[in-house]
Amino acid sequence: MSVTGPTSQDAEHGLIHTAVGQICFYCGQSLQGPAIHWIGDTDEIFLHSGCCVDLAVRLFRDVHQWQRQVARYFGQLG
Repeated sequence: MSVTGPTSQDAEHGLIHTAVGQICFYCGQSLQGPAIHWIGDTDEIFLHSGCCVDLAVRLFRDVHQWQRQVARYFGQLG
């Protein structure tokens, strides 16, 4: 994970890492300023900071619902 913007520079190459012109993975809107940037195995995603929070909350909710359905919690074997 990294944060994009004018202070996110590649010191070795003098490049500025920016999300300008990218689309937010969560809301689909254009990004103009600092953003959250994740790189996965096959692709990368950009998110507004608020969208990143919203996505994280929903992911945690989904995990919690799954745990309740299967009666399995972290730290348990099986």
